[in-house]
Amino acid sequence: MPISHNTNPICDRRVSVACPSCGRIGLREFYDAGLLPVHNVLVMETYEEAISHPMGEVRLGLCEGCGFITNTRFDPSLLNYSSKCEDTQHFSAHFNRYADSLANRLVNDLGIREKTVVEIGSGGGDFLELICRVGENFGIGIDPASDPKRLAHSDSSRIRFLPEYYSERHSKLAADAILCRHSLEHIPKTKELLTTVRKSIGNRLETQVFFELPDTGRVLREAAFWDIYYEHCSYFTMGSLARLFRETDFDVTHLWTEYGDQYICLVATPAVAPTLPHLPDEFDLDSIHDDVERFQTELGKTVRLWHDRFNEFAASGKKVVIWGGSSKTVGFVNTLGLSDIIECVVDVNPRKWNRYLPGSGHQIVSPESLCQSQPDVVIVMNPVYLTEISNQLQELGLSPEIIAA
Repeated sequence: MPISHNTNPICDRRVSVACPSCGRIGLREFYDAGLLPVHNVLVMETYEEAISHPMGEVRLGLCEGCGFITNTRFDPSLLNYSSKCEDTQHFSAHFNRYADSLANRLVNDLGIREKTVVEIGSGGGDFLELICRVGENFGIGIDPASDPKRLAHSDSSRIRFLPEYYSERHSKLAADAILCRHSLEHIPKTKELLTTVRKSIGNRLETQVFFELPDTGRVLREAAFWDIYYEHCSYFTMGSLARLFRETDFDVTHLWTEYGDQYICLVATPAVAPTLPHLPDEFDLDSIHDDVERFQTELGKTVRLWHDRFNEFAASGKKVVIWGGSSKTVGFVNTLGLSDIIECVVDVNPRKWNRYLPGSGHQIVSPESLCQSQPDVVIVMNPVYLTEISNQLQELGLSPEIIAA
């Protein structure tokens, strides 16, 4: 069947909206994704629940002053983070190797050992448990989606979880280190959050702060529209993230990318006033404008490429599955308007099996179930998992065509 999708997603208009990071009035909207599911990581128990999931409008606007990008149509009242969220990647051996490496780096290079560690947006608590184990630290996880049942295996003498949003009242926790991984992109009031973090630290100037989040520069350069979705209302490049930290009285000491250059990692320490940039990757304002232009030029080609591929698959009767029941897949199938062409979605996380993607309603199944369906094509939504997935398919005796998004 033909693929329906937003036929005119590129726009170029000015809107009188204040930048959440620097406060400058006036953003340049450059991408209109239309309506997308408001949640990507909520577990949908039934097909009916999945296809009736609320949708929200996504329009990306660039602040030409600081390089920050935001969804100008974001409405936080549409979201409902709860224990039904399922976003852990720790069922992947490849991801676990990365998490182990990162935890060891933070413990050894930053001296986060036998310290009190607060993690903002701790999710299932996997990484907090890891860094507490590696560094013999004491951890406090703050996340409204914390599920006490999921965390029952945690060492209660070393870790506790607060099922709530982070706020200034948490300053009493007196953390030696504050972590925030893949949460800031969900926060609409970015400067407000960083200001709160800085106030909570007070005069404890030795506190180490570590943030990790998606690199929007890569998304723009690759026209990776599947990495744009409603839950992510805030989009940072390396420079725009560092500028926000410096503006809110932090000194950025380390700035780099990880995980196939998909993640930005930033380390900062508190300062007594705004600080000046000095790291090479902070000076990216010109390149951000170039990347936005490239995104606008290449997006149509990328969408048409996938449009043609799926119509070819349908015409030849090929069975197509997508590997990865996560946010990228939700963004991919809902932006392209895929429905019957995709047989199912595969994921290694057993908590997702026999559940459904919000919006499109695709069922999520186990890798082993592919032995019965015998797909002709497997689309891998994240290329960092290509080797791992190829090996799993071989172990199952399957040899489909594998295409990386």
